[in-house]
Amino acid sequence: MLRIINIKEGYPNSEYAVYLLDCEINVAKMCGDHAILVIHGYGSHGVGGVIRNAVHEYLQKEKHNKNIIDFVPGDNWIDSNEVVKRICSAEAECIVNQHLLTPNSGITVVYL
Repeated sequence: MLRIINIKEGYPNSEYAVYLLDCEINVAKMCGDHAILVIHGYGSHGVGGVIRNAVHEYLQKEKHNKNIIDFVPGDNWIDSNEVVKRICSAEAECIVNQHLLTPNSGITVVYL
């Protein structure tokens, strides 16, 4: 099952949004999930918001520390992306999820 979390709901600050994501990653791992679709928004002016940037920075550190396998920002979610192919083979729901039918800079997929 593809776990979907909305960390922009309630308009939290970036630190709290990253905290929520960290908690959800831990829960997802315990449940045996392969991927998390994170809805973080793209910023009020469409150029990359504070939460989006904080999430990507956090995920880069988690990848470096081997706490996650990888992540794909929604605007890089394309069929030719090798990480996308690996995520879709592990979690088939990613192929048909409405959020992932077109590139979307307001989301990120985390590969656990």
